[in-house]
Amino acid sequence: MVEEDRERKSRAIKEMVKMLNSQKSSQFHVMLFKYYIDTESYSTSALTVSQACTPNMRETPNGFECDAFFPPDMLRPQQREGKEVINGVIRVSLYVNLDDVVAIYVIVARDETIPLYTSTRA
Repeated sequence: MVEEDRERKSRAIKEMVKMLNSQKSSQFHVMLFKYYIDTESYSTSALTVSQACTPNMRETPNGFECDAFFPPDMLRPQQREGKEVINGVIRVSLYVNLDDVVAIYVIVARDETIPLYTSTRA
């Protein structure tokens, strides 16, 4: 059951990346426990994914990675070091582990979403 759920999640990530790369206006709401910025773990509950917010999205063997933009005060000193602040944000490399994803929703309208993946765990 756990492996089957992992496969469903992996297929959903593959579909999300495909949609982002083929439909520039695609947006997603990814619910997750944490993501990594330059190998440092950050606890979170969600990530908005789109060409504008998270460019260079690509699938990895164990999840996905992309670029992301954060205000300097949201990053630890080591993630800010040597990086330029442009328009109030710093560009970083962000990685999401497959096992940390709880749900993926396609945002189709302001208050309307379609589930691409939801966890089968109780």
